[in-house]
Amino acid sequence: MDKLFVILLILPFSVFAQKGHIGNHSYSQELLGSVRSSYKHINIGSTSEESVRDYLMDKGLISDQSDIVLLEEKRSLVGVHYAFRQLIKGVPVYHSQIKVNLDLEGNIRSIFDNSYAIDGLSANEFPALAIVNDFIGQLRGIIRFTEESVYFSRDGYLLPVKLLTVWEEDHSNYEVILNSQGEVLYIQDLNRYFMQDSIVSAKVFFPDPLTSAEQVYGGSYSDNSDGDNTELNAELYEVTMSVDFNNDTFRLSSPYVEIQEFSGPVTTIAFSETPMFSYTRSQQEFEDVNSFYHLSAFKDYMEYLGFLNLVDYTMGVDAHALNGSDNSMYSAKRLYFGEGCVDDAEDADVIIHEYGHAITAHAAPNTWVGNQRKAMDEGLGDYFATSYSRNINPFNWEKMFSWDGHNSCWPGRTMVTTKQYPGGLSGDIHADGEIWASTLMQIWEMIGGETADQITLQSLYSYAQNISMTDAAYLYLDADSLLNGGANYVSSYYWFELRGILPSLPAGFTLIAVNHGSTDVSCNSACDGTASVEGYAGVPPYTY
Repeated sequence: MDKLFVILLILPFSVFAQKGHIGNHSYSQELLGSVRSSYKHINIGSTSEESVRDYLMDKGLISDQSDIVLLEEKRSLVGVHYAFRQLIKGVPVYHSQIKVNLDLEGNIRSIFDNSYAIDGLSANEFPALAIVNDFIGQLRGIIRFTEESVYFSRDGYLLPVKLLTVWEEDHSNYEVILNSQGEVLYIQDLNRYFMQDSIVSAKVFFPDPLTSAEQVYGGSYSDNSDGDNTELNAELYEVTMSVDFNNDTFRLSSPYVEIQEFSGPVTTIAFSETPMFSYTRSQQEFEDVNSFYHLSAFKDYMEYLGFLNLVDYTMGVDAHALNGSDNSMYSAKRLYFGEGCVDDAEDADVIIHEYGHAITAHAAPNTWVGNQRKAMDEGLGDYFATSYSRNINPFNWEKMFSWDGHNSCWPGRTMVTTKQYPGGLSGDIHADGEIWASTLMQIWEMIGGETADQITLQSLYSYAQNISMTDAAYLYLDADSLLNGGANYVSSYYWFELRGILPSLPAGFTLIAVNHGSTDVSCNSACDGTASVEGYAGVPPYTY
């Protein structure tokens, strides 16, 4: 979908939302960085940062002129994950992440190296502060900014530049690279679009009115300017949820989700003096309740799968945001849901898609770099949303954004694309994300939703800057190896291979066709819709 949301910048750039591109594309071409991937299993004796640094020093990544600094240490169910940033002569290098993923026995499972050679170091001076002030002086509605001297890779050289991080009143949050002449070399948007507890009852769409009614958009099952009718009200389901109770009032707040007001239009946040939140979609409070419930439910589901520390902060949620635009986004631990056409917070697909960005940002911070990496972020949001909604009701599950899209508002996306990798890549991260999401759903059908979701969540911790879908597929297989001893290796590999993401299975694997009946809806053009794979026992060999 191509809907426009005005960004108050003199210098226009591309912003990515959950439904499509926003704004004009001028400066933010994706960096042509490349990651060096390694999947050799090497035991370094422990999972400590010191052991990892010693290993990287032996590999030449630490020297008299080049060093690394720890950015993040994450612990997942079965691993420890370190992210470092390269320093040259004590100065950080932009987008130079080195990601090292270990199992709990001190075995390095994978390394993704985005560091740069120092032989291309420019002798130019870093931009003067006056250059920064001149640029900032052109902006309108700026709230704050930070500046940092970094090296930036351009045409084979490492240039001394200023990195500005800017926040504006309209919720814009972006990075700007300025050279010593004040020229903008690169802009990257950082937004990603798309107490005492008490149990209360609430009415929500479950997951949306079209899916639960098993209807298609039109007639009584239309937005109709947010209006109520008998048919749509019949699709309100009563659920229970845990909220905050204080001073005789129930509020939509929990340790992990809180409905807040931080983006126009200004609305009154839903509260209740009785243990019941009962609204219809014509009332503004309904979207507050609907988004709070589905976000809380998905957080509970992740904890059920074992990920107790994933998105372990209070997520601020504004269910009536972005001045009514028909777009939604994730940014800096907040979710913004627009109201154009079908209100976005009425559709669980939109709600969980945006939460998907928060999940990947928390599991693998500072890795949202590279077109394929960004496309996978969109695809993962679609995958989590579809898994969630399909578990509730499988009707038309292949239609991503079942209520919000696939109508006169916008066409939505599909979870059964026939596009192949890599030929089907277009450079549009939302369109390319369909490739990743559809492949994951094929695996989901074969090995089961809970198993597939757990493997997917575990694999996210190993994500790094500039990784490809091929890299991510290997990380998926490695996550299954750690969680399940490789029990789903062949079944998963089958679909990655069929899509073109992974090369042909190694010799010795036996593929046995098993009739799955209705699964043909999710096959791509190279699939007959009945294939399953069996015939391999134990932990499979690595074929990287």
